[in-house]
Amino acid sequence: MVIRWRTSCELASGRDPPARGPARRPRDAATAFGTRGSDVPRPDSLEGLLSTLPDARTVVDPARLASALDREPAPRVPADHTYFPLDPATTDQTDAIIFVRDI
Repeated sequence: MVIRWRTSCELASGRDPPARGPARRPRDAATAFGTRGSDVPRPDSLEGLLSTLPDARTVVDPARLASALDREPAPRVPADHTYFPLDPATTDQTDAIIFVRDI
């Protein structure tokens, strides 16, 4: 089974996505959160590492993040089922990570 996420523009227009290529490829961004109420990420998780950045809200380039890390971050285990954390092994499949430290 193949699952393909479509952008909101594709869904709204009802058209098929444009041909893939450097200039026409749809961009993908993942969203991650740090502290969510009493759910604080472990320091060795991706969200824990991003929480140490100086800005409370930031857009991160996954390629630059990967080159800056000296180890693979641990997967985050959320306190409840309402948050689906980023998988550190798949961050290279997105164009950007939008990170918010506290929500």
